[in-house]
Amino acid sequence: TGWAIWISLGGQFGSQYTTGPTSPVSVDEMEKLGPRKAIAFVKEWMPEGNWNSPTPEGLSRILAITVENDAAHYANMAHAFSDLEPTYVKALFYGLKETTQQFPWGPVLGLGRWVVDQIRAYDYADHQMTDEQAFDRDPDWGRTRKSIAHLVKMGLESGRIPHNYREDVWYICEKLLCDPEPTLEYEQQYGGGLFDFANMAINTVRGTTMHVVMAFVMWNLANSREKIDPNNERGVLGMPSRVLQVLDAHLSIEVDPSLSVRAVYGEWFTHLYQIDKEWASGIIPILFPLERDKQEYFLAAWHSFCLVSRIDIELFELLSDRYRYAIELLKSTRRDRMGSEHKMARQLAKLFALQGFSLVKTTIDEFFIYAEDDLRSYMVTCMAVNPPDYERKSLPPYADRLKRFWDQRLALLERSESPNDSQHELAAYGKWFLLDCMPPNWTLEYLLRTLKLAKKVADLPVVCEKLADLSHDYPEEVTECIKCLAEQGNEWFLARTDYCRNVLSRIMDSGNEKARDSAKEVVNHLVARGFSDYRSIIAGSG
Repeated sequence: TGWAIWISLGGQFGSQYTTGPTSPVSVDEMEKLGPRKAIAFVKEWMPEGNWNSPTPEGLSRILAITVENDAAHYANMAHAFSDLEPTYVKALFYGLKETTQQFPWGPVLGLGRWVVDQIRAYDYADHQMTDEQAFDRDPDWGRTRKSIAHLVKMGLESGRIPHNYREDVWYICEKLLCDPEPTLEYEQQYGGGLFDFANMAINTVRGTTMHVVMAFVMWNLANSREKIDPNNERGVLGMPSRVLQVLDAHLSIEVDPSLSVRAVYGEWFTHLYQIDKEWASGIIPILFPLERDKQEYFLAAWHSFCLVSRIDIELFELLSDRYRYAIELLKSTRRDRMGSEHKMARQLAKLFALQGFSLVKTTIDEFFIYAEDDLRSYMVTCMAVNPPDYERKSLPPYADRLKRFWDQRLALLERSESPNDSQHELAAYGKWFLLDCMPPNWTLEYLLRTLKLAKKVADLPVVCEKLADLSHDYPEEVTECIKCLAEQGNEWFLARTDYCRNVLSRIMDSGNEKARDSAKEVVNHLVARGFSDYRSIIAGSG
């Protein structure tokens, strides 16, 4: 792994220049020193302070790689890092986070406790450094604190931290949750929109630490299996009181107004609900507030919730009014570039299509009122899945639900004065035509109705393949569909004669005179438009 970026300028310069921080020693040189001498070198080395000369940050990155490659020895000497400045202490935690090697956690967590007990500010003047010598060093303990949070998060999620260190872990969590980063000013300066808060959380001290708290809950649960009561209706296991106190405190806008922290709660809500249903149900009004003056807090949590959550009917019922509120906001808030609206559409589509539920259907009807065309199209696409165990000989409840829904939507669009506003949605119904669980006569009827409104249809080549397969049993219906496709005027599609040729050829050979006459009309129409290759279909049919 290399940290410095080398750029060859070539030409008349004939040399190489570096950009970014550089180190006074290489990884190989640092590794040859061994941990004890390397730490001593880092403590004693002072930068020259000249432009393009090695800097503390450059040395820190080399140190991090060295730690990664020799994790156990450096972890055992973690106490020695308390003599170093934040720039280099940070390197130990980053290196250990990246390593795949096993190392002892006791000394590392001990150093972590020491760091979080330090005053966040770090006065380089007290260490007899000039401004030039302090260049490219961490300004305070903030980055080190964040590196500790990331390391502990990794250790909890991977299960590598032994459970007997839970008090050390929790002590570090409580201290880091008092860190000032991020402030609202920080989020406004570096955020740029609600879609950034989930990502911002993992790049800030308090946001990452909140992830650590959530991981601590799961880790503690995994190490307490023997204590679980399977009949506990509250959830898998009630959370420890000290964890609940922290979670309750940081849900308060007065205590923690950060939108990034709020996004973490949204991301972990389904897990919290599984662990303690009673508590998680109680925080819904606070986590997902419906008051208009708290809209930004609702969206920060809701976007994260939608991005990662897989819900069932029970959870949907609990949050149904929140879904309706989020749908109402589709018209008044900026679209989320992270795609949480699409995730919400997918959640609702799957619940409706595969399980069926009147409240879901009512919510989806509202979704189609407020959502834009491309978002409606995505939901229609998500519904188009075959259930795992449908019966081909009868119309299963799943298919019957889709049939009623499609009929309702098409009837509405057929009466609409502006069907062009729903072209993406109409196109998506092409995927429904391909469903095996639908009766072919019904899919042909509704495809034809769709094509009379749509300018295009999704998966057109595959649609044509299925039309060819159905042309023997339904020549007239298939011919009408092909006629609509030809009239849509998709030049690229029509030029690909292999897509339609097979369908028209089969109809011409079907023996159904009405279908043959309609197919001839389609061929003559295409030839008149300049697609002369289609003429051979009539000639070859005899």
